[in-house]
Amino acid sequence: MIESNSLDSTGSFVVEYSEMNAVSSRGNWIRIIEIVDKNNNILYKKDSTRHLEINNGILKKLLIGRRKLKIYTWAHPSKESGIRVRIRRVHLCTLELK
Repeated sequence: MIESNSLDSTGSFVVEYSEMNAVSSRGNWIRIIEIVDKNNNILYKKDSTRHLEINNGILKKLLIGRRKLKIYTWAHPSKESGIRVRIRRVHLCTLELK
C-alpha cells in the first residue's frame, strides 16, 4: 500500500531485478520490465534492463484512477540468436494506492 501523499515528495520508485545462473544472463537475451493496470494494459515499459526507476510524480499519475498496478518482468532471446522459446512473465510486485 502506498500513501498518496508519499508520492508528493521528490524521489523515485526503484526495482532492481537480479538472477543467479539464469539462461538470460548468458548474453543475447533481453530483459523487459513493465507496469500494467488490472486489464493488463501496458502503462510503462522498459526494454533491455534489469533496473526500473520511475519518478514519484509519474507513478502517482499512473496510480490515480487505477488504484492498483502490477509490475512484471521476463526475458526473451534476441532476434539474432535464432532461438525460439516459450516466455513466461514473472510478477515482481503489486502497487496499491491507499
